[in-house]
Amino acid sequence: QGKLRILGHDLPQDADKARRGLALLPQEPDLHILGSTVAEDLNLSLPQNDSTAKGRAAALADRFGLSALLDRPAHALSHGEKRKLCLASALAAAPRLLLMDEPFAGLDFPAMLELRRILADNRAQGITQVVSLHDLELLGDLADFCLVLRRGELSLQGRPVDVYPALADFGLKAPCWWLYGRDGP
Repeated sequence: QGKLRILGHDLPQDADKARRGLALLPQEPDLHILGSTVAEDLNLSLPQNDSTAKGRAAALADRFGLSALLDRPAHALSHGEKRKLCLASALAAAPRLLLMDEPFAGLDFPAMLELRRILADNRAQGITQVVSLHDLELLGDLADFCLVLRRGELSLQGRPVDVYPALADFGLKAPCWWLYGRDGP
């Protein structure tokens, strides 16, 4: 119950306008990949009237190590490569709002660190990122605001410094680096 407003657009009335400014990165990359090749999938999300979109997609392919894979069938990629393709595809559309569900799931540690750098860069570029996750260890220091949902209800919200001390009350673990007084990973 309530009202939802995304990027200045009321939903559901202005859903098409709101969609133009956001991108969704689901937990399972196979739900996001629609193209038969890496190049095709990367280009599917590009805005049609954006003359810089193809260059942005090529730069993202380079950044994410996908340039050598452009002709490869998208379904033949490893899980981590599929995750990179999904993120590159989402960012190629130049969203103002990026929604991510468990973006670190299934990634090895070097890929997790790389994703952290990407999310930090997105933050510095002013992209609003909403991330759902269960483990705050790799992302907790990049958060500006936290929401804790329990059984579909909003149980706690606020700045990380205010939320982390109360996480144990909800059966959740605060990041270890925070518990030991450090600034992050």
